Amino acid sequence: MRECKNVLKILAFLHSIILALYLYMKQKDQLFQLIKSLNSSEKRFFKIYSSRHVIGEQNNYIYLFDAIDNLVEYDEKKLIKKFEGKKFVNRFSVAKSYLYDLILRSMNQYHSQKNVDNQLLELLRRISFLFDKNLYDQANKHIRKAKKLAKEYEILSIYPEIIKWEKKVWDSQFYAGKKFNEIKTLKAQEQEVLQKLDNINEYWLLNTQLYYQYNLQGIVRNERDFKKVESVIHSPLMENEGQALSYQAEYLRAKIFSTYYFVLRDFENCYKYISKLVDLMETRPQILDRKPLEFVQSVNNLLNMTAVLAKTDETEMHLQKLRNMMEEEKYRKSKKLQVKLFESFYYHTINLHRNRRDFVGGLKHIKPIKEGFEKYGKKVNEVGRTMLSYHVFQLCYGAKRHELALDWIDQILANPNPKVHQEIFMFSKLLKIILEYHLAKKEDYKSSIKQAYRYLLSKKSKYKFEKSIVKFLKSLTKLESMEDFIELLENYQNELEKLTKDPLEQRAFAYFDLRTWLKEEVSRLKLQVKQY
Repeated sequence: MRECKNVLKILAFLHSIILALYLYMKQKDQLFQLIKSLNSSEKRFFKIYSSRHVIGEQNNYIYLFDAIDNLVEYDEKKLIKKFEGKKFVNRFSVAKSYLYDLILRSMNQYHSQKNVDNQLLELLRRISFLFDKNLYDQANKHIRKAKKLAKEYEILSIYPEIIKWEKKVWDSQFYAGKKFNEIKTLKAQEQEVLQKLDNINEYWLLNTQLYYQYNLQGIVRNERDFKKVESVIHSPLMENEGQALSYQAEYLRAKIFSTYYFVLRDFENCYKYISKLVDLMETRPQILDRKPLEFVQSVNNLLNMTAVLAKTDETEMHLQKLRNMMEEEKYRKSKKLQVKLFESFYYHTINLHRNRRDFVGGLKHIKPIKEGFEKYGKKVNEVGRTMLSYHVFQLCYGAKRHELALDWIDQILANPNPKVHQEIFMFSKLLKIILEYHLAKKEDYKSSIKQAYRYLLSKKSKYKFEKSIVKFLKSLTKLESMEDFIELLENYQNELEKLTKDPLEQRAFAYFDLRTWLKEEVSRLKLQVKQY
């Protein structure tokens, strides 16, 4: 018993050391990550700012900044060796901390007038300063400006802070020249804003609930999942448009409905609400400019629907919007926005070529997609990379570039622990096997069957579709000829046709129509065998 306690103490001690090392390494990389996140304009501004605001050792900080910026991976030993003999190396952690703060201070000034949020924060700083100097009339002037700006752009979260300062100024002036109705009006303004913020928060929670179900758990495939999404849509907040008390609440309400109908595969209604969402944003250009990422995401979702409903002209129109934003100067400065534009534009461009069956014509886009992946690296999120790679695979397969198609499948499967879109990961494992058999990669083919089989067994799925794949994989190990392979594919395709009669099972084909693919594959292989 005593030995057991000692072992537990040792394990706890080791755990604390590992945790401390992890936190140390994580903290150690923060400066590196911050510097690497800056664009060229921001880096240039920092150097100008640093030369003006650091006395005596400004060159050291700029040298350290450049040295870290030139690293591919963070290596502190390499940095210390590089600056050996410099005084700041003796207190390297302090120097790094100062540089980190200096960068943030410079970026605060650089971005102070670049968006409305920063302008409002700057106005609040001025109000605070003027209040401390007892310059109440001047403070009031800035309060009025801040309220007008917050109202115009509907930045409700900052509004209570503005009203707080307005109250403080009035109180300090002993409410001179104020009528009691004005005081009541100010109270009502604050109450209205707080009510709207609470309303937005409630819609946000409903939206997050749906997003979690769809993006992390996958498409609704059983009654339990169905009840989860139904509980969202039957909330009193979703009963009528009047429940949404602000633009942001209207936006979230339309987004919730569009997601709900998408989950249920009701594309007509999904299209209706996403169109409403895009229209809503385009009627408020000042908010659109403040939140371009939200607009791109909404256009991206609308393009999904125009593709499904074969609204080709509308697809081209919305793709042009994305192309214009990619080229417009005011949007080019945001790397995060450019990454999203890259993902959305090429994803839907490839999809348009697929829907038109212009597979060969679509191959010209593979080069800029590869360049985009290389340029943006990990900034392309897992969902975006997976979905784009999956569409490129289908394009390559349609163009009969099977080796290239297999390369793109391998890119999807390179992620050992996918956290999103399990259906795509599962389909990719199956398609990899079929491609390897077709390309006569016998050893790879056998290995892929084992991997896919283990993966599906680990999921312990209760769905008929997954069980049918397990059965199909077992049959693949018994093949002796191409004729056997064709017969197996044909039988499996017929089995899948039966599954489509079950609405919950049918949703498994949302990302890839395996039935149609198998049918085309069987026809192609039969023709190939006949020719030989």
